[in-house]
Amino acid sequence: MQQEEEQYSCLEEFFIDSCRFGDYEDAIGCFEDNVDLFWIDINQNNCIHMVSANGHLSILVEIIQYSKKTNIDLHKLINHQNQYGCTPLHWAVFNNQLAIIPVLLQNGADISIKNLNGLTCIDEAVSLDKTEVVELLSKNISLTEDQQQTFNEATDILEQEDEDQVE
Repeated sequence: MQQEEEQYSCLEEFFIDSCRFGDYEDAIGCFEDNVDLFWIDINQNNCIHMVSANGHLSILVEIIQYSKKTNIDLHKLINHQNQYGCTPLHWAVFNNQLAIIPVLLQNGADISIKNLNGLTCIDEAVSLDKTEVVELLSKNISLTEDQQQTFNEATDILEQEDEDQVE
């Protein structure tokens, strides 16, 4: 790991790439050196953005455990917005990461956060026709009355589109 780290400007840059590419051993090894989980890359993505986008569930679980053990504000980390206003949950939705989404939600991911396009995770899932993600989100969240109405309308639209395709 030391030789690989030398090509990076800092431990945190190495850690972010380990999270991005799913290098479990390297990512976990960074905990021993007290890696800063709040460090962000040039696009303001943190480690949870990387594992969420790429489906690296085992690293996500380790990050969550490490943050709890070291009293890091997990809520702040999970809900961090990148330069486009997207949270790790947005990225998990974009990339259809069905195993990641419930873990983020169970650990404080806020579904009401809007990105710079003014869209929540649910809005994005609906606009991208990600039916499985919409269903998963609906099973794992408590919606406000307005969100429930939006969700019901979106579900009706998706069902109508499915029926139209069958005919």
